[in-house]
Amino acid sequence: AEEPIWPTNGETGVDPFGTITMTWTAPSTGITPTSYNIYIGFMPDGSDLFLFDNTVDTFFEATVGATDSTIYWSIVPLNGTTEATGCALWSFTSGPAPGYCLSADWGQYPVSTFTPSTCDGTTPNDIVTDGWGGEYSVVAVTSGVTYQFNSSIATDVITISADDGATVAAYGVGSVTWTATTTGTVNFYTHPNDQCGSDTVSRTRSVLCGGDLSVEDYAISNMLTYYPNPVMNTLTLNGVKTIQDVAVYNMLGQEVLRTKPNTVQAEIEMSHLQAGTYFVKVTVENSNKTIKVVKK
Repeated sequence: AEEPIWPTNGETGVDPFGTITMTWTAPSTGITPTSYNIYIGFMPDGSDLFLFDNTVDTFFEATVGATDSTIYWSIVPLNGTTEATGCALWSFTSGPAPGYCLSADWGQYPVSTFTPSTCDGTTPNDIVTDGWGGEYSVVAVTSGVTYQFNSSIATDVITISADDGATVAAYGVGSVTWTATTTGTVNFYTHPNDQCGSDTVSRTRSVLCGGDLSVEDYAISNMLTYYPNPVMNTLTLNGVKTIQDVAVYNMLGQEVLRTKPNTVQAEIEMSHLQAGTYFVKVTVENSNKTIKVVKK
């Protein structure tokens, strides 16, 4: 086939998890192909290319399934069962993790819509206590009411969609606060990481609603500052009010450090931790904020 239409050769930032339509131009000379073999690989020289699929069209839908990945591909026209020779090798690279996930390997759980029974801003409404990563719950919401969506696993990536998974309304790690603009339902997704992975580890998905949630969320954001990030040895936390609890989790959701400073400034010693990304859950005035920190 001739040059690809999309992704163009060398294209970057291709959607890592959505469905992409690979398209190309049919040969302008010679015999009209009866079909096309689609070859995919990961080596720049094409040495690991393998037959991915065959199609009679000049387009093909596929999903990359990974972030920051370079895919090498070649479209080989066929005349019956005979392949053309000398076909070009093209490439494209998927984009970075967006920080949210609208996929759900395990689907919806529970199967019915959940309606919070108590909206006083302080009482958690447990949707499930045995939820998995890579699934979602449907929650009824009321316009103008503020909701806080929580997972019992502090490192879970939480995504909220108000249009049945088409677009993202809000996202974050461990907890997300969002005010409904219309009355209806939202999808409440939990994933173990920003790669939109899945697992079968039980977690509680719960929701707080009403009261002064929006005020509290604003307050915790303004009551806490931290530096440096990335951190080499010591992470410094500054609170306007007392920092009650600090818990550090690795990307697997395992708690690797916990301390109760009970001071307005806390220094968290991270020199003994391996390099990588960590989630730090900080409690100030009984409100939680989870921050992502890179350890060098």
